[in-house]
Amino acid sequence: MRYEVHRTRVPGSLPCRVIAKLQPLTWRVIVGEGVGQLDGGIEQDWSDDELPFEFRRPNAVFFAIGPY
Repeated sequence: MRYEVHRTRVPGSLPCRVIAKLQPLTWRVIVGEGVGQLDGGIEQDWSDDELPFEFRRPNAVFFAIGPY
């Protein structure tokens, strides 16, 4: 899945939070934090290619549009 990632909220974006690095090239991300599934969002695994460098740390918050 490819998402368009933004540092600030843009129309149609969902808040996301990085939880942890699971494997050398995989990050666990909550997509839609505070939206749906009892306000917990959906956990997804993102590769290093999908997650920009500035957000590759635990508790990083960003906004995503997609998937494309």
